[in-house]
Amino acid sequence: MNAISLTHLTKSFPTAGRVVDDLTLRVRQGEFITLLGPSGCGKTTTLRLIAGFEFPDSGSVSVAGTDVTDVPPYRRPVNTVFQDYALFPHMNVEQNVGYGMWVARLPKREISERVAAALQMVGLSEKAAARPSELSGGQKQRVALARAIVRRPKVLLLDEPLSALDAKLREAMQVELRHLHRKLGITFLLVTHDQSEAMVMSDRILIMEAGKVVQDGSPLDLYDSPASPYVADFLGTSNLIPGNVHATELDSIRVKAVDALFRVRTRGRSLPTSANVTLAIRPEKTEVIAPESSPVGTPAQLTGRIIEHFFHGGMLRTAIDIGLPLPFLVDTQIKSAAMQGQQLPPGSPCRLRVDEDSIVAFAGSHRP
Repeated sequence: MNAISLTHLTKSFPTAGRVVDDLTLRVRQGEFITLLGPSGCGKTTTLRLIAGFEFPDSGSVSVAGTDVTDVPPYRRPVNTVFQDYALFPHMNVEQNVGYGMWVARLPKREISERVAAALQMVGLSEKAAARPSELSGGQKQRVALARAIVRRPKVLLLDEPLSALDAKLREAMQVELRHLHRKLGITFLLVTHDQSEAMVMSDRILIMEAGKVVQDGSPLDLYDSPASPYVADFLGTSNLIPGNVHATELDSIRVKAVDALFRVRTRGRSLPTSANVTLAIRPEKTEVIAPESSPVGTPAQLTGRIIEHFFHGGMLRTAIDIGLPLPFLVDTQIKSAAMQGQQLPPGSPCRLRVDEDSIVAFAGSHRP
């Protein structure tokens, strides 16, 4: 039995038009799934349709095998963790977590036991008497999680729950959420526009565009084998390079792009000779080398000029002008900041050696 089943779901708004467009989706029991996409792609509306905060124009929503399309939110076996926590400021932590059970008039002893267990699970037992104003952002998020899981829902919906946290705390909470998911064993559905967040936590990612799912798969599958330039450029960073098919082989093509000739695996795509294509090249799959160290005639090399270096902790990102409107980006793992001095200075000519096995080719010309 699927935890969530959406069938031909459609939702429109007067000012925004059709936001969810004939969406069919199945989420397995115990899965951690993420709806990923830019603002306006329909991911949050999809979550709200599952939660019952919106009702579809057409189609159906089922949770744990039960049709809940017309069921109000409080009667659905789901709970939602919101971006702004939505805690009651006049209640302490214990009261916030237990509020839903008080409304449901569960026995006092059961409420007390379940609240204590939920707070222990999120590491906040010692904060039971504290008010939200006395908590840090991370602690407030844990209270919101405890309140969501204390009712033992079939599905936990997470609406960009970490976006209000600073970068370091957000990374720590990603680990905690993943660990919590494993402990609880229930289905998590996360909505986010943060690519790294989706890749760190998810069993499966659904990338959305214009109300539809354009690709569905594991983080590794989507990163290594994007189905379109949109996916390649949205999930992580990709250099999108226009090219032309120079020759075709059994399972690969030769592509002339800028000033280089690349041998690219077709990956099942039909790309005939002379066809226009777009190559997607990941920044970490390219190496910057000095012109004099490059053997003449070696394929899979581009020429360019260094624009600038950007230090990102253990990685150095280099922007390079290869004659296209946007810079070509190269990411290099470095051992120390001192290694920045070993890089070619801005303005220097260079060559780029690309790992051809990692290149993905798409039919047609696409702009990032």
